[in-house]
Amino acid sequence: MKTCLNKTIVTNRVPGMFLLAAIVLTANPVWAANVQWSGADAINNNVNWSDGINWAGTSPGPADAVLFFDDGGAASAGIVDNIVDASTTVTSLKYGNTNNFHTTQINAGQTLTVTSGLTVGTETGTANQGQIVTATVVGPGTLSVANGSLIVRQCNSSSSTTRNALLDMSGLSNFTANVSTLSMGVQLGATPGIRASGAIYLAMTNRITAPIIVLHFNPTSPVLGNNNILYLGQTNVIFANIITNGGIKSQNSTLMAFRPGLDSPVAYFRAADGVSRVTTWVTGDDTQAATSANTANGINDFSIGTVDALVSTMELGKGANANGTTPGSSPGMGTLKIGNGTVDVNTLRVGYQTASGVTNAGKGFVIVGGPQGLVKVNTLMEVGKVTGTPMATSFGSVTVTNGGTLQAKSVVFGTNTAPNVFTIGSDNVGGGNLVVNDTAATVVGTAASRLATLNITNAAVRLALNGSTATTPKIYVGALNIPTTGGSTTTINIDSIANVTTTTTFSIINFTTLSGDPTTFVVGNLPSGYSANVLSTGTEIQLQVSPQTGPGIFTNKPAVLSFALNGSNVSISGTNGQAGDAYYLLTSTNVALPLAQWTVAATNVVSSVGANGSFTFIGTNVVAPTDQQQFYILSSTNSNHP
Repeated sequence: MKTCLNKTIVTNRVPGMFLLAAIVLTANPVWAANVQWSGADAINNNVNWSDGINWAGTSPGPADAVLFFDDGGAASAGIVDNIVDASTTVTSLKYGNTNNFHTTQINAGQTLTVTSGLTVGTETGTANQGQIVTATVVGPGTLSVANGSLIVRQCNSSSSTTRNALLDMSGLSNFTANVSTLSMGVQLGATPGIRASGAIYLAMTNRITAPIIVLHFNPTSPVLGNNNILYLGQTNVIFANIITNGGIKSQNSTLMAFRPGLDSPVAYFRAADGVSRVTTWVTGDDTQAATSANTANGINDFSIGTVDALVSTMELGKGANANGTTPGSSPGMGTLKIGNGTVDVNTLRVGYQTASGVTNAGKGFVIVGGPQGLVKVNTLMEVGKVTGTPMATSFGSVTVTNGGTLQAKSVVFGTNTAPNVFTIGSDNVGGGNLVVNDTAATVVGTAASRLATLNITNAAVRLALNGSTATTPKIYVGALNIPTTGGSTTTINIDSIANVTTTTTFSIINFTTLSGDPTTFVVGNLPSGYSANVLSTGTEIQLQVSPQTGPGIFTNKPAVLSFALNGSNVSISGTNGQAGDAYYLLTSTNVALPLAQWTVAATNVVSSVGANGSFTFIGTNVVAPTDQQQFYILSSTNSNHP
């Protein structure tokens, strides 16, 4: 085996770029034994890997690099031209066919193991500016890639709209990978290794460990017209520390999504150790576009399935960190879209101006559209974030409908002028839930930097209230748009109430302008012991909360003063009674029985009380003359009894 030739370019323009440059610009290993497919025995209807006639040499082994070029290919994709008929281990696997198509079938019970990387693409510029390289892997077996990198890209100096490299495993049962990097549509190096484009369709069941995943990264020049796509399969387990979806100059959308047509697919994301949070997940990252008008555009679309992701920092839409040749025209645009499942993030940035005074915006979008869908932000959600002097119209848009939920500890906004918008609930596609139930005085926006627009209808809001900060608004908005009279209601639910001993008015939403009828806000769930009603002023939606001391709320434990028998009746006199409340007489012939096994013998509502809450309780026909002994308890609850 020859020594690998590496070409590494180091730059310190952006923290972390050193690592990415080393990955993107590393040449392929040069292996001692290259074994190329010829398919020479296809004339005898034998296209098995184990047939040495099908190779330019002999059947490959563990020390061999397997190459598929034009020889032995088919005229169209999907026609099986080579079959892994027995489990085989090779060093590397490359598909670089420029005219024909290769479809590899892995038979049932067989595994093709690649120990040092898989590549799809010529890895050079070609005379054909619209070169397409297609590699298809099908069958009930398993493709396993260990070590090295998984690389899918086709490069050229032209801006052709048709160039692409495709690894299609949609017809394969199982795919596993444990590689250093997964890169798709990532620039190889200098011209002609630029303008990379690629697509990967994963197998039905996938388990991938790749500390770094980069989907589309072209720092020199963009590919115009191509969509770079990573289609997930039915079951997907992905372990990665850094995910970049739609890097610099990813002019058209870079899409990570479930493959269309699957039935309730699932995706599970964790760090490379399989347990921790993904460290950084950036979508639509144009931070390095200092001299271009090209955009970065990435989409994570999990709407047709279920996602389970733990992430430390997720950023959606990062603008360029310097003004390009056409200032203001280099936005980074990033989208997160989920149906069901949970994306659990510590810090979420939605739209991000990354440098002071630049005019290139970051535009971020969050869409939650399933009844079991939850985006949960544990620490901080920054929307329309601005670094330094605000110049660009960076903004974030959040839409929660169809029973979905956004839960955030704290939400802040970059500037008062950014067009940030939250849409919670819809009359057409179902309600939404906004959970901002941290105990802090304010949880959404500030007086200086408000949420520009809140559209809320057919929705529910969950909050926590503290009487010591009752006059501080929980939510600051500019324009509050709600239904008109008779329209769908929005429920205000309160998880907890602290420091309220008398009727207290809380500022819930402070707004600049209002469109709609405030009576469409209604009170929902409250902690036991409180009642509430919604109020409104010219600038606020308020909640008036009162502690209850009437029926059903016991503020003092009743005490028994006397006990008397009158035939089969029992008369009890006590204090600390509450008028209008029900009291229960529990009885048992065995005082040692657990309380839950005592019987409710009588229930009376105390109609009136005297001084110190004095009252009398009469239990009628509660004495059984045949019992030698009976014991009684007067209780203000029967919750432990049938």
